[in-house]
Amino acid sequence: LRRRDAQQKKSRERKRMLTAELQGIKDVAGDGMIYLASPYSHDDEAVRLERFRQSVRAAGKLMNLGCKVYSAIGHSHPIAVECNLPLGWDYWEAFDRWYIERCSCVVVLILKGWDESSGVKAEMKIASELGKPIRWMSQVE
Repeated sequence: LRRRDAQQKKSRERKRMLTAELQGIKDVAGDGMIYLASPYSHDDEAVRLERFRQSVRAAGKLMNLGCKVYSAIGHSHPIAVECNLPLGWDYWEAFDRWYIERCSCVVVLILKGWDESSGVKAEMKIASELGKPIRWMSQVE
C-alpha cells in the first residue's frame, strides 16, 4: 500500500512539473510558432519510429495547450519514408533552417540521445545565431 501511495505521489508530482514546464514553453512562444527539435537518426529503424512517435506526442501536447507547433520530425518522417528521401541532417538542414528562422522559439525534446544528435545540436546553434530562445521539454508519457 505504501509503495502504491508513493508511486501515485510521484506520478502527481511529475504531472505538476510537466504542466509547469509546458506553461513556461507556452509563455515563451507567445502567439508565435514553436519549432520542436528532437533526435531522429539512428541505425535501428525501430528507434527512429519511436522517436517519431514521441515527437508527435510532444507536439500534440503543446498543440492541446493552444500552441502553434512545427515538429521537424513529425512533419518530415512520413514524407521521407513515403517518398524514399534521405533521413540525415545534411538533406534536411535547409528546410529546418527556414522554419527556425520563422519560429518564435525552439523547444528541444529530451529523448535518449538528444545530446548526441548532430541535427539537434545544429538546430540549437541556428536558433542561438538567430537569437531565438531555446527551451527543453521532457519526454511525454
